[in-house]
Amino acid sequence: YVVDTVETGEEALEKLKRKNYDLALIDVKLPDIDGKDLVSKIKTMDPNMIKIVITGFPSLEDATEIMDNGAAAYLVKPVKSEELVMMIKEKLND
Repeated sequence: YVVDTVETGEEALEKLKRKNYDLALIDVKLPDIDGKDLVSKIKTMDPNMIKIVITGFPSLEDATEIMDNGAAAYLVKPVKSEELVMMIKEKLND
């Protein structure tokens, strides 16, 4: 995989303006924007991008909102790297 990384939601949105991505891994807790809001903004910018959300602070309300905004998966930390790679492969091949 070719991977880009960012530290903030705003950095992610700026990169999305310049480049197309197949998949985004998004943490719910970001320093500048809530991951739920980022998922929603990405959905508007690129509705076909696969969005996998990871959180260390799970809640049914957040999971529902995130999935309703087009996330392909909602994972709870700690996430095993093997499981994450399998999830990515599965979602990219759907």
